[in-house]
Amino acid sequence: HFSKMMRQIEEEYSNQVEAFGLDENWIDLSAWNQTLDQGEEIAQEIRKRIKDELGITVSIGVADNKIMAKLGSDMKKPDAVTVLRRESYPATAWQLPASDLLYVGPATKRKLKLIGVNTIGDLARCDTRILQTALGKNGLMLKVFAMGNDPSPVHNVAAETAIKSVGNSVTAPRDMENFDDVKCVIYLLAESVAARMREHGLRGRCVSLSIRSTELVFNSCQRTLEKPTYLTSEIADASYRLFVMRYADRLPLRSIGISMSGL
Repeated sequence: HFSKMMRQIEEEYSNQVEAFGLDENWIDLSAWNQTLDQGEEIAQEIRKRIKDELGITVSIGVADNKIMAKLGSDMKKPDAVTVLRRESYPATAWQLPASDLLYVGPATKRKLKLIGVNTIGDLARCDTRILQTALGKNGLMLKVFAMGNDPSPVHNVAAETAIKSVGNSVTAPRDMENFDDVKCVIYLLAESVAARMREHGLRGRCVSLSIRSTELVFNSCQRTLEKPTYLTSEIADASYRLFVMRYADRLPLRSIGISMSGL
């Protein structure tokens, strides 16, 4: 919920906003020919608006590419704007641990340590052949990132991948032992799925039901409806009929899932 509201604020400043996980986005302002100083002013405005309107703090990195901006956003938390300029990037970033760089996870960190690479500066200065031997093509990519370069674009918000299905599942607090237990859970799941479909302006034609027994055996089935729907009652009724037809003899159940596709 808050991720969506935060994104709505950010999209007032650019139509090129790319999500990175649930709580981070890249925003491209280059279409407006903004300088880094102007970018810093906009970042401060966004930071203040999110704090005032949503009641949460954000840290923002401002730079001329995604990797440097991400690094800057992690340097001062929980409520700050950090500008990384190309001319001062080595002095600012190269003494930081290599693990501060995006895509350097625990396994990569261990491999880098084995070849004497501990900081971002070590990575930037490391011989290309040594990195390629240790990490393959990823080593070459990380060296480019460590040097403050990243040619990848910020993907336009309009180019987001279309939603293919909407679903939800739940493991009940206790085993579902009878038809009433199952019907109750199915209707709760159907309301959750239907509400999300209505929020996105979607209707679905194919209902899928999945179950997991108390022995943790998984089964699933589906059926196609006569017409697409986003109504809780229709999704729940179709799901419950599937259960009665296919899995009435599988009680007790540990978990149930419902999803809608053919959107």
